Amino acid sequence: MYDLNWQKLEVQITFPLITKVIPRPAQFAELISTAKSLSEGIPFVRVDLYNFEKRIIFGELTMYPAAGFQKITPPDFDYLWGRELILPRQKHLA
Repeated sequence: MYDLNWQKLEVQITFPLITKVIPRPAQFAELISTAKSLSEGIPFVRVDLYNFEKRIIFGELTMYPAAGFQKITPPDFDYLWGRELILPRQKHLA
């Protein structure tokens, strides 16, 4: 997992960490722009995009990866990411 500056994060979500360094995709800025556009207005969504032979291919939008039960290590990351999630207020029905 990498941040928006392509700095490797020492965070594990369900699967073991990969020690191999992955090069920054040539179309990284376009991938980020596409993900932001597809996720606009959605409080939380995983956007799956693939960079294949200089083309960006859409995979899927996932609202609840692993039904929200993935183990995040270290736990601090779970807290840090969770505090960034701002859900819209629900209107109470009379």
